Amino acid sequence: MKILQFFKYFDWWLFIPLFLLISIGVVVIYSATWGEEGATLAKIKVQMIAAGIGLFLFIVLALIDYRFLKNYRLIIYILMLLLLIAVLFWGSTIRGSRSWFSLGPFQFQPSEIAKICLIIILASFLADHQEHINKLRVLLFSGFLTLLPVSLIILEHDLGAAVILVIVWLGMLIAAGLKLKYILIALSVFILIGLISWFLLLAPYQKSRIISFFNPRADPLGVNYNLIQSMIAVGSGGIWGKGLGHGSQSQLKFLPEAHTDFIFAVTAEEFGFLGGLIVLVLFAILILRILKIGRLSLDKFGVFLASGVAILILIQVMINIGMNIGLVPVAGIALPLISYGGSALISSLISLGLVESIYMNYRKIAFGREK
Repeated sequence: MKILQFFKYFDWWLFIPLFLLISIGVVVIYSATWGEEGATLAKIKVQMIAAGIGLFLFIVLALIDYRFLKNYRLIIYILMLLLLIAVLFWGSTIRGSRSWFSLGPFQFQPSEIAKICLIIILASFLADHQEHINKLRVLLFSGFLTLLPVSLIILEHDLGAAVILVIVWLGMLIAAGLKLKYILIALSVFILIGLISWFLLLAPYQKSRIISFFNPRADPLGVNYNLIQSMIAVGSGGIWGKGLGHGSQSQLKFLPEAHTDFIFAVTAEEFGFLGGLIVLVLFAILILRILKIGRLSLDKFGVFLASGVAILILIQVMINIGMNIGLVPVAGIALPLISYGGSALISSLISLGLVESIYMNYRKIAFGREK
C-alpha cells in the first residue's frame, strides 16, 4: 500500500486517543517511580520498548486483512491453551499469581494474550452461529470455549483476568442478541464457577480482598491498606491536583503498586479531578470509536471482533478505576494503555490494531466505490 493511501485510509480518531493515553501513562509512571534507585529509568525504558513493539504490531495488523484470522482460529485457540498450561509449570510467581514468564528484565503474561485470543475465537464462533444464538447448544459451546482458559487462569491464581474473560464472553453474547433467559442462565453459570472457585481454587489473600470490600475500614494496615491509601490519594488531588511529582501518597511511597494497579490514583492526586476527567474522556472517545468501526464492518466477524475489544477495554477501565476509588474489590486489573506492564500494553495495541484493520478494509471498499 502506498504511503498516501495508508494515511487516507487510516483512522486517526482511533489512533490519537490511544497515543495520548500511552503518553499519559509514561509520564505518570515516571512520577510514580521517582526516587526508586535505578528503577525509574528502567521502568520507563521497558514501557517505551513495549509501546514501540505494540505500535509496530498495531501498524502491521492495520495493514493486514483481519479476516484471515478466521482461517487460523483453531491454531490460535490451541496455542493460547498451551501458553496457559506452560506458565503453570514454568512460570514465575509475582504477587501471589503464577502467571508470568520471566525473560530477563521483561515479564510476559500469557493471560493478557489470552484476552485477545478468546475475543478472536468468540467473534469467529458468533459470526458463524448468530442465527442460532438463542439455542442452548450454542450458548453451552461458547461457554465451553471460554471455560477452558478461565479455568487455567484461575489455577494461576489470577482471579482478575479470569473475571475479565467471563464478562467479555457474556458481553459478546449480549451483542450477538442473546435473550434474557439465556443471559440469566449464563449469569448462573458464572455464579456457580465463582462458588466453586471460592471453596476450591481461590488463595487466602484473594478471599481477603473480596471480604475486605464489604468492610473497607477493617484492617487499615493490612488487607485494606492499598485501598485506603488509594482513596486518600484520589481525594487529596482536588480539582487541579498537586502537580507532577508532588503527590504525597505516591511520592512518599504510602501507595503500593502506584505505577500499575493504582496508577489512576496517582493521576488523580497529581492532576486532580481535571486530569482524571481527561483520562475518562479519552477512553470514552476510544471505546465509542471502536463501536462505530464495528458498525462499519464488512462482515459479522468484524462486528463481533470490535465489540469484544470495546467490552474488554471498557470493563478493565471500570474495574481498575472502581478499585482505585473503593467501588469494587482490588483485583489486580491494569488500566489499559496507561498502567506499567509490557504484556498488557502490547496486548491492548494488538487488539486495537485489529480494529484499525476493520476500518481500513472498510475505507478501501468505500474509496473504491467513490472512484
